[in-house]
Amino acid sequence: MTARLNRVLAFTNAAREPIAVLVIVSIAIVQLSLLQQPLAPIMVSILLFYRGVNAVLGVHSSWQTVIAQAGSIEVVRDEFARLADEAEPNGRTVIGPLRDGIEFRDVCFAYDERIGDVLDAVSFVIPANAIVAIVGASGAGKSTLIDLLTLLLQPRAGQLLIDGIPGIQIEKSSWRRQIGYVLQEAVIFDDSFANNICLWSGDPDADLALMARIRLAAQSAHLLGYIDSLPNGFRTRVGDRGIRLSGGQRQRLFIARELFKEPSLLILDEATSSLDSEAERVIQQSIDDLRGRMTVVIIAHRLATVRSADQVLVFDQGRLVEQGDYVSLRDQPGSRFGAMVAAQSL
Repeated sequence: MTARLNRVLAFTNAAREPIAVLVIVSIAIVQLSLLQQPLAPIMVSILLFYRGVNAVLGVHSSWQTVIAQAGSIEVVRDEFARLADEAEPNGRTVIGPLRDGIEFRDVCFAYDERIGDVLDAVSFVIPANAIVAIVGASGAGKSTLIDLLTLLLQPRAGQLLIDGIPGIQIEKSSWRRQIGYVLQEAVIFDDSFANNICLWSGDPDADLALMARIRLAAQSAHLLGYIDSLPNGFRTRVGDRGIRLSGGQRQRLFIARELFKEPSLLILDEATSSLDSEAERVIQQSIDDLRGRMTVVIIAHRLATVRSADQVLVFDQGRLVEQGDYVSLRDQPGSRFGAMVAAQSL
């Protein structure tokens, strides 16, 4: 479309002068030959007609420019309309801190219904302030479950209830503000420990209350002792992507950042899968210290991290196949979880 408009515009500009000359010559011929007028009025007429023709051609050129821009405007208009049509549904109920818990009630979800459900009739309860582990092989539906939990997805069937309120009715930002999400890969900025934890919420040196929150978050993540041992303490820069820290320290810094937000729900998505045993043990201790303070959901392949969980949910091909505490599931004859524990020699 742009190429076609440019060709038309180039043709108009090229034909502008010849058309003007042709009109002027025609006027002169008519006035001299047919009307037998003197030269002076003819020159005045030529000047007026030349200006008029140029003005008309100028309007046409401007109109072509408008038409050329109209296509872009239409694209932007259509894009905004598409975004409005595909915007995720948002409820009106503003939810407060988690009090009772989260319930999945016969939840089914499919990315493509022709292929089948990724989650099939899943039902369980995550009590408030409990530690719950979700385990299973790759493709079992764990990530989809977390996307439902954070209201990024809506069930195809069944209900997700947060403190008894259906997820579809909840104002999403009010719930997501209460979630801390720790990934396998820690995102660390080339700045101080303090700014990496509070994400530039203020000046820690000038705001004593802010600094107290930062120290509490670092303490909960079992990082305070290390930071205090450094000459510059919380002012110490950690380097690009935390290059000056070990893997365990980077992960604990990531956890401290999420704890600084004081979430109601902390999600640990394979947070210790790339760490050595000692770093994993320290982070596990950090998780244990959160018991009773907030709800913790752990997604793990390494089952050593779920030993202290209040509840273990075992998924297989989108179905919840086993549920219980670590010891009872491990010792249950023929249990899938017991086989997973045995495979990891725990």
